[in-house]
Amino acid sequence: MSLPGNPHGGLTPEEKVEQQKLRQEYIAAVKMNLRTQLDNIDVQGEKTERSINLGEKYGKQESIRKTALSRRKTLTQEEMKKKSSAICRKLLQLPEFLESKHVYVYMDIKKEVMTRDFIKKAWALGKTVAVPKVHGDEMDFYWLTSFAQLEPGYFGVAEPTYGDVAGDEDAFILIPGVAFDVNRHRIGYGRGYYDKYLAKHPKLRSVAVAYDLQVFPEIPHEELDIRPSVLVTETEVYR
Repeated sequence: MSLPGNPHGGLTPEEKVEQQKLRQEYIAAVKMNLRTQLDNIDVQGEKTERSINLGEKYGKQESIRKTALSRRKTLTQEEMKKKSSAICRKLLQLPEFLESKHVYVYMDIKKEVMTRDFIKKAWALGKTVAVPKVHGDEMDFYWLTSFAQLEPGYFGVAEPTYGDVAGDEDAFILIPGVAFDVNRHRIGYGRGYYDKYLAKHPKLRSVAVAYDLQVFPEIPHEELDIRPSVLVTETEVYR
């Protein structure tokens, strides 16, 4: 059945423009409604009498997220390689890494700290390596023996197309993030994959990596937010 205005079926160019406009207006309305609801919610901390307004918290987090992404976008390929190499050298010296037989590593995208050289060095040291794959709202790690296993997956991130699910509860896990503070509080991309995974696997030795320009003096957080045990940048190791 053809739609009005287009005898060949489908939407006309004008209708597509209108559809996109309506979609953007709908998304904006949903975001505004969510923010209004959050503005009316205060959460009482478990270890303190201080209450946290969720609208204020997530508004500040979004502002910091945008600032960190904007800063990271300015890095050149050469700067990323140099900084990532410095971070890799620090990671290889961490006791959390040296004492682990199994290493869980994210695959970098969009100017994140590069991880392929770190994976190669982990293999060379006899470590077994696993990388993440997203399934709907959940994420699992799969053993990786070759980069040939990888293909673009969720949001274009390289994911394993085959392999066994990793299940070592005492492994070293390297996690990304958009922004951190000096006390290792973390802001991710907002989808919560690593928060959920770490909550399910609390014994993992969690280490986060970021460039110095992604680290802030303080970011909004709650007492029970999951933090990595260590944060490594090109110049600092935060514990």
